Order: sequence, then C-alpha cells, then structure tokens
Amino acid sequence: MARYKVIYDRDGCIGAFACAAAAPDFWKYDEDGKATLEAATYNPETKRWELLIDEKDLSENQAAADVCPVQVIVIEKVEEQEEEKGEVGE
Repeated sequence: MARYKVIYDRDGCIGAFACAAAAPDFWKYDEDGKATLEAATYNPETKRWELLIDEKDLSENQAAADVCPVQVIVIEKVEEQEEEKGEVGE
C-alpha cells in the first residue's frame, strides 16, 4: 500500500481553517489561531510539520491541501527507501 507524507508549513498558516472543514479527522483549530495537524512531528531541518499517512487517508488530506488559501499543505508520495529510513529512525 502506498504511503504519503503530509508536509505543513504552520508558520505560513493564516487561520482560515478550510483544512479543518475539509479533513476534520486530521486538522484542528488551535488556540493561537492556526491549524494543527494532529499527530504530526516537527522536522527542524525543513521547519515543517510532517505526518505519514496511508493511501486510505490521502483523499481527505488532499482535499485539505486543495482548499488551503495560502497553499501551506503539500502531500508527497513516500518512496520505499525513504519510508524504510523513517521507520528505522522512529
């Protein structure tokens, strides 16, 4: 089964919360006025929040990325080598 990485630039978020409306299982309102990607981890190298998802969760998160007015949500397919590398580091 294919895996994907949701990459979120929280600093660029303007708090429109369209993502939370499109994918409420993953995107939540936060007290600071920005959206939070549930269960994501912060990558200090890229300064982005990242979450690995399965193919079954792709359409919901792609909808969130598509409706984001400032395009701070990107979804990339994870290559097998990268996925194995990530599992070793976890």
